[in-house]
Amino acid sequence: MADRIRRLATAAGVCSPATVLLTLGVGAALATGYDWPAEPFSVIGATEGAAALAFNAGLVAAGGLALPFAWRLWTARSRVSGGLYALLGASFAVAGLFPMGSPLHAVATVIFLVAWLLPWIAGVADWRAGRRRVGAAQVALGTAALAVWLPYDLGLRRAQVGYGGAELVSILAVGAWSVWTALELWRADRTDGATAAPSTA
Repeated sequence: MADRIRRLATAAGVCSPATVLLTLGVGAALATGYDWPAEPFSVIGATEGAAALAFNAGLVAAGGLALPFAWRLWTARSRVSGGLYALLGASFAVAGLFPMGSPLHAVATVIFLVAWLLPWIAGVADWRAGRRRVGAAQVALGTAALAVWLPYDLGLRRAQVGYGGAELVSILAVGAWSVWTALELWRADRTDGATAAPSTA
């Protein structure tokens, strides 16, 4: 039973980011007049009708799915990784429950920014543990999640990819880390029955 629960929690590391991407795609397709990549995805949740309902419900579902994987990270990797992933899940759930315009939606945005630290922390830990290629790749993902915002923050309007575009790149980067880490944990469990992945993060 314990092994099955562990496997299901690991699978959540793939299902949660997949749910986020599906939510963004469906919401953008249903939202009339939504301008991607210029506008943030949160605009969809502040509209009315099926687009907002699907978008907000999808974010809440993705946030809920993140919690089992956060527990998996907490027990198999580190409390820092697990805690940050739990914050990431909370940011999606809060954004879905409190659409754009609510003060709590701004809190969700800040939480999501903090969660970008995940790939960096894991990458540095792997690098120090001797897994330098894996560590460097994870740091690169974390860097991509931040670097895409620099033109926007510096006011280089012609260089920016748009707010929605920057959001998508960041979500893809952190989502790729989540899937990567879940596969590592799955392989570790399958090959030697271990409850922890080789990484120390």
